[in-house]
Amino acid sequence: MKRFAIAVPLIAFAVAAVSIPSGTAGSTNKKFTAASAPNPAPGGGVVNFTLTISNDPTSPNQLGSANVAPPFPMSATACSGATTDPSATCDPLPSGSSVSSSLLQLRNLGIAPGASRTFTWQGTTPCADPGNLKWVVYAKQSNEFNGPPGNNFSPYPLDVAQAVVTAAGPLATLAFLQQPTNRQFDQQPIAPPVTVRGTDLCGNPIAGASVGLTIDPATGTSGATLGGTIPASTDSSGIATFADLTVSDVGIDYRLVATSGSVSATSAPFDIVDQLVTCSSGSCPPTSSSKAATTTTVNASGTQNGDILSLSLLTGTSPPSGFCGADFAALGAESAFEVESTGTSTPSYEVTWRLDKSIVNAQPENGASHFDICLGSKRVTQTSCASAPADGFTIKGGSKAVCDPGSGLYWGLLPDKKGGGSCKAPAVLSRNKNQAGDVVITFCVPYPWDPRVFGG
Repeated sequence: MKRFAIAVPLIAFAVAAVSIPSGTAGSTNKKFTAASAPNPAPGGGVVNFTLTISNDPTSPNQLGSANVAPPFPMSATACSGATTDPSATCDPLPSGSSVSSSLLQLRNLGIAPGASRTFTWQGTTPCADPGNLKWVVYAKQSNEFNGPPGNNFSPYPLDVAQAVVTAAGPLATLAFLQQPTNRQFDQQPIAPPVTVRGTDLCGNPIAGASVGLTIDPATGTSGATLGGTIPASTDSSGIATFADLTVSDVGIDYRLVATSGSVSATSAPFDIVDQLVTCSSGSCPPTSSSKAATTTTVNASGTQNGDILSLSLLTGTSPPSGFCGADFAALGAESAFEVESTGTSTPSYEVTWRLDKSIVNAQPENGASHFDICLGSKRVTQTSCASAPADGFTIKGGSKAVCDPGSGLYWGLLPDKKGGGSCKAPAVLSRNKNQAGDVVITFCVPYPWDPRVFGG
């Protein structure tokens, strides 16, 4: 067996039809037939068709050439003979033949009266049968598809009807129908339940498919796991429902990956948080959370009725290396907080970060003045460093924060606020030790900055 690929410029079938008139005297005794298989063919898929051209036993001459126009787009290769896998096994077409996605030109066929030849051509069938699909075949006595009209085999052309049957095929696509909503509580079932729909190439639902879920390892908190009933099977509507899905750890920008065999889909990002509170017009209730000997309390203003303030404390994380100075070492837990707005809110934050004395006393320099806040932030309209303003907020020492392409945030140590009045830029309002020996730093992050915070 030889493998081959013949590529020719696309030839409009109408040219052949115009150049050779139909219904010509002298060709009525030269008869032929043609057949396609499978017929009907499955809809919405890639199908290997066999085309058989037969010279009638009563014909006085050989059938030397043919042009075949398909009913739908075909591959740019075709094979002599019948083969189940043209990409692996393909006998060459007769010499002088050529093929494009819209025309198969067969030359030097040499089909004697009563004989036939079969060819394999791969095509992509439509999802629905419009009712007018057909192969259009022109045949001639000459080997080069030329000569006077008396060379024509009848009928000229021959129409071979092709049917397509639409039925649910193999699973081809997965899509998240109900995405994980953006704010979810730590280790609580995600609500509303996540759903994933499986369909074939034509969009028909696939029932009984097993769909698994995992966390995209490049997102959220490293080592976090999913709980609940996994995998889930698709119902008659092709929908798999994960009614009790949980995530083990608080984290930012998780994504789920649904899989079934080799088919997969990725969800929209979502957060797993420690605290959620509903805001009123003007402000949100003070919101606190404690973890890893760290307590963060957030007050938000500039909100509207129905806004949601979320607070997450993340362990085992650190700011990008070098962006907060060589001497900064993150202590306790990272704090991430955000107002999800229902309208045109302009949220500003006043935050109190408290580090337990057990960690404070373990530091060689443990006076309050030796502790700083490293802020990672971007303007709420930013999507990346490339879309960021040319300069970030002012950092400790008077220079500007630098944008980290990895996180898309500006990072830097917060300076002390100077002068009275409200905060115009992120700054530390106060830092001290309380009576228990904890270090307490209060700082502000005014609108439009969207913060993540480390202390150390």
